[in-house]
Amino acid sequence: MGSHPEGWRVAEVIAHDRRGSGYLVAPDTVLTAAHIVRGVLSAQVRFDADRPQEWSASADVVPRDADDDLAVLRLTSARRCEPVMYGRIDESLGELKVEAVGFPLWKLRRYTGRERFRESHHALGSVALLSNRRSDTLEITLRAAAGAHTSPWEAMSGAVVFAHGLAVGVVTEHHSGEGPGRLTAVRLDRRLDRDRDLAHALHAGALVDVPEPAAHPTGGGHRSLLVMRSAAAAVTAVVVIILTAITYALWRDTSDVGQVPAASVPTLSASAGANTTAGDTAGTGAAGATGRPLTDLSPAAGADRVSRPSGTSGTLDMPCASGRGGDLRRVVEYDLLRGYSSFRARVTRSASTRPEARIQVEVIVDAVVRDNVVLHPGEQAEVLADLTDAASLKLRLTCQEPAGKVTFTDAVLTP
Repeated sequence: MGSHPEGWRVAEVIAHDRRGSGYLVAPDTVLTAAHIVRGVLSAQVRFDADRPQEWSASADVVPRDADDDLAVLRLTSARRCEPVMYGRIDESLGELKVEAVGFPLWKLRRYTGRERFRESHHALGSVALLSNRRSDTLEITLRAAAGAHTSPWEAMSGAVVFAHGLAVGVVTEHHSGEGPGRLTAVRLDRRLDRDRDLAHALHAGALVDVPEPAAHPTGGGHRSLLVMRSAAAAVTAVVVIILTAITYALWRDTSDVGQVPAASVPTLSASAGANTTAGDTAGTGAAGATGRPLTDLSPAAGADRVSRPSGTSGTLDMPCASGRGGDLRRVVEYDLLRGYSSFRARVTRSASTRPEARIQVEVIVDAVVRDNVVLHPGEQAEVLADLTDAASLKLRLTCQEPAGKVTFTDAVLTP
């Protein structure tokens, strides 16, 4: 039924000031927890950090109207892999062995001479299937995590939980009252049964029954039944693999990878609240009253995406994309040649006849999102980014309507 979890498919999800975990469940799709990406339209996803095969990509948040704390991210670049299969849990099994890989706070490393980073953690545990029936979630019992933090499991949110190679849950919470050795996960089979849009977004085929434990302490008659049920589950798994591959191939022929129609951008909300396991990323900022206007630099890419009002210095107008076909974003890039220490600008959103339509502005430094604001019509905000040793700066615009514009004023690079 597969060898999941596979290390190279484990994702670090970074959304402005929040950090979490996830898993590449299909070539262009990452499954994670919704509270990590709440209030943003896109996120950065990184795989195999600091390893020779490291890769990262931007990902759009797929719009969903649900309160199950699940999020689907659509990568802007796909990787070759087989879609994950999803398991249906039989509560009569009593206990289920599970595993998940993520990047919890207690694995934060600080080595002399190196930037701090989070090491991966392969969590091995079990689920008592009659627990958490009221909330319809999975109670995962693990070896207690070390550390004196409020929650040592921060940023483990979004880790996909597997049993026998089948995806069965997504880690979403750590309740401190249950101690450091228990996590809560959303149960996937129940959500996939009642939300076909979610199943489609994940390229999920038919659910496969999670096998019974091989070492079940029962008599010979039951063991014979167990063998037959396991054989039937294996045959079902083979059929599901074939059907899933065919379904995914057909979907790929009729869909644009990574495209989210501008009219379907999700409703934006405030930052995640308490009792979630999304971690924080350290904010970066730089300030300076004087510096070199950004308009002094010629864009290395996207020069046709911005304009400079006549008679101004440090002011750029950036219109929204058309929203047609693959034209969903506006990006302009500048080569910095490691010559600046910081960037700042005042960002103003144009007026609109749609007060609910919002625009996301991202400041990306060397492929990492350093600042990120979401603006209502007429709103203003300041963006800041540390440019120490930075080679490139990108400004990226994602809009909920095509008839919109953002103006950057006092856009300054500090030497």
